[in-house]
Order: sequence, then structure tokens, then C-alpha cells
Amino acid sequence: MFSIGAIFGGLFFLGVFYYIQNTSYVQIPSIEELKNLKVTEVTKILKKEGLETEKIFGWGNLKLITPEGGNLVKRERKIQIYGNIEIKDGIYIPNLYGVHYFIGIDILKNLGLKVNLVKINYPGADGRILAAYPSFESTISNLEKINLLVDNGEIGGSK
Repeated sequence: MFSIGAIFGGLFFLGVFYYIQNTSYVQIPSIEELKNLKVTEVTKILKKEGLETEKIFGWGNLKLITPEGGNLVKRERKIQIYGNIEIKDGIYIPNLYGVHYFIGIDILKNLGLKVNLVKINYPGADGRILAAYPSFESTISNLEKINLLVDNGEIGGSK
């Protein structure tokens, strides 16, 4: 009798755990779904999905969302929204630390920036962005080039 109760208790626990894990994540709508919407409308849609807007850059129609649309993220994740009419003060560089450099290059090129890669050998996962100049979370003009410091592999190479 005790073993039957333990089995049902375990199954109940697993069910509750599964429910909590699956309801704590939400998928960011894709850019195609939100393409011709105003930035203000996009913030309302994201809020309905359980996502928070951290910063809005520019105005007009949606140009870019960071993290990228279609990704699965935790509820209440802070999202950055970029409009197609940019602010006069320049372009805000999102924090791309730890992001694979292919994704980082796409994000920065979509913002109209030229990207230069500087690769170094560093412990950890290969291909991740370690730093940027001008630095992350700063504002720069459209014509500037941004340098990304990228992990190219382990120190000392592979033997």
C-alpha cells in the first residue's frame, strides 16, 4: 500500500514540475508576424505574451527585436525593441556578451553598423563575444565601426 502511495506521489510531483517548467517559458513572436506594426503596438503584444520591454530605440515600424524573434525565453524576460526611424543621438549597442559572434554580427549589421572581428584564444566556448569597442550599452552614430573581441579557442591550442 505504501509503494502505491509513493508511486502516485512521485507522479504528482513530476506532473507539477513539468507544468511549472512548461508554463514559465514563452516564445517571442517572429519579426514576420510583427513586421508592419508600430513599436508601441509591438510592446503591447509582447506584454500580453508575458514579456517586458526593457528599452525602445527609435520609433515607427518594428525593425529588430533582441533577443531575436522566434526564440523561447523565460517569462518576464526583458526585450529590446528597435524602430525603423532611429533616434538622432545614435544607435544603442545591445549587450552581446556571451552571444555567438554570427548572431552578434547579424544584430549589429541590422542596426546599420560595420563590424570588425578581433579573435583571441580564451578558455571557454569558442565563437562567443567577449567584449566590444565602443562598449556594450553605449550609443554610437550610424557611420561608426564596432570592434568585437571574439573567443577563437582554448589558450595554447589543441594538442
